[in-house]
Amino acid sequence: MPILYLFCKKDGSPFRVDADTAWNGIREEAGLKWFKFEWLRDSYVSWLALGNVHPKVAQELVGHSEIKVTMEIYTEIQREQHRQAVNSLPVFKPSGKDETTGSE
Repeated sequence: MPILYLFCKKDGSPFRVDADTAWNGIREEAGLKWFKFEWLRDSYVSWLALGNVHPKVAQELVGHSEIKVTMEIYTEIQREQHRQAVNSLPVFKPSGKDETTGSE
Protein backbone atom coordinates (compact mmCIF):
# COMPACT_ATOMS: atom_id res chain seq x y z
CA MET A 1 0.00 0.00 0.00
CA PRO A 2 1.50 3.38 -0.96
CA ILE A 3 2.17 5.97 1.72
CA LEU A 4 0.08 9.08 1.18
CA TYR A 5 1.15 12.43 2.54
CA LEU A 6 -1.20 15.23 3.46
CA PHE A 7 1.43 17.76 2.43
CA CYS A 8 3.70 16.84 -0.44
CA LYS A 9 5.66 18.27 -3.32
CA LYS A 10 4.31 18.21 -6.88
CA ASP A 11 6.18 14.95 -7.51
CA GLY A 12 4.47 13.31 -4.50
CA SER A 13 7.54 13.21 -2.28
CA PRO A 14 7.10 14.29 1.34
CA PHE A 15 7.36 17.97 2.15
CA ARG A 16 9.73 18.35 5.06
CA VAL A 17 10.47 21.49 7.00
CA ASP A 18 13.22 21.33 9.56
CA ALA A 19 13.03 23.26 12.83
CA ASP A 20 15.55 25.89 11.68
CA THR A 21 13.54 26.68 8.55
CA ALA A 22 10.32 27.02 10.54
CA TRP A 23 12.08 29.04 13.23
CA ASN A 24 13.59 31.47 10.69
CA GLY A 25 10.13 32.32 9.38
CA ILE A 26 8.81 32.95 12.90
CA ARG A 27 11.93 34.89 13.90
CA GLU A 28 11.82 37.14 10.83
CA GLU A 29 8.11 37.84 11.32
CA ALA A 30 8.79 38.83 14.94
CA GLY A 31 11.63 41.13 13.84
CA LEU A 32 14.31 39.25 15.79
CA LYS A 33 17.95 39.13 14.73
CA TRP A 34 19.29 35.84 13.35
CA PHE A 35 20.18 33.07 15.75
CA LYS A 36 19.81 29.31 15.71
CA PHE A 37 16.70 27.80 17.26
CA GLU A 38 18.98 25.23 18.92
CA TRP A 39 20.52 28.04 21.00
CA LEU A 40 17.20 28.44 22.84
CA ARG A 41 17.38 24.84 24.00
CA ASP A 42 21.02 25.23 25.03
CA SER A 43 20.09 28.35 27.01
CA TYR A 44 17.27 26.45 28.70
CA VAL A 45 19.68 23.67 29.72
CA SER A 46 22.14 26.30 30.98
CA TRP A 47 19.47 27.90 33.15
CA LEU A 48 18.53 24.49 34.52
CA ALA A 49 22.20 23.85 35.36
CA LEU A 50 22.51 27.20 37.12
CA GLY A 51 19.36 26.33 39.06
CA ASN A 52 21.01 23.11 40.28
CA VAL A 53 18.51 20.89 38.45
CA HIS A 54 19.76 17.31 38.24
CA PRO A 55 21.27 16.65 34.77
CA LYS A 56 19.03 13.61 34.17
CA VAL A 57 15.93 15.76 34.76
CA ALA A 58 17.30 18.40 32.35
CA GLN A 59 17.96 15.69 29.75
CA GLU A 60 14.36 14.50 29.99
CA LEU A 61 12.93 18.03 29.84
CA VAL A 62 14.78 18.98 26.65
CA GLY A 63 14.58 15.58 24.98
CA HIS A 64 18.28 14.84 24.54
CA SER A 65 18.58 11.21 23.52
CA GLU A 66 21.86 10.83 25.42
CA ILE A 67 22.95 12.31 28.75
CA LYS A 68 26.32 13.10 27.13
CA VAL A 69 24.78 16.00 25.18
CA THR A 70 23.23 17.49 28.33
CA MET A 71 26.45 17.03 30.30
CA GLU A 72 28.48 18.89 27.66
CA ILE A 73 26.31 21.96 28.31
CA TYR A 74 26.48 21.46 32.10
CA THR A 75 30.27 21.15 31.91
CA GLU A 76 30.52 24.38 29.90
CA ILE A 77 28.47 26.18 32.56
CA GLN A 78 30.78 24.89 35.28
CA ARG A 79 33.85 26.10 33.35
CA GLU A 80 32.30 29.55 33.03
CA GLN A 81 31.48 29.60 36.73
CA HIS A 82 35.12 28.72 37.49
CA ARG A 83 36.30 31.56 35.23
CA GLN A 84 33.98 34.02 36.96
CA ALA A 85 35.12 32.86 40.39
CA VAL A 86 38.79 33.33 39.52
CA ASN A 87 38.13 36.70 37.87
CA SER A 88 36.32 37.91 41.00
CA LEU A 89 39.50 37.65 43.07
CA PRO A 90 41.17 40.96 43.95
CA VAL A 91 44.23 41.93 41.94
CA PHE A 92 47.39 42.18 43.98
CA LYS A 93 50.38 44.13 42.73
CA PRO A 94 53.95 43.66 43.93
CA SER A 95 53.92 47.16 45.48
CA GLY A 96 52.17 45.76 48.52
CA LYS A 97 49.18 48.13 48.16
CA ASP A 98 45.72 46.73 48.61
CA GLU A 99 43.82 47.71 45.45
CA THR A 100 40.52 47.81 47.36
CA THR A 101 41.63 50.25 50.09
CA GLY A 102 44.78 51.85 48.70
CA SER A 103 46.63 51.15 51.95
CA GLU A 104 49.72 49.02 52.43
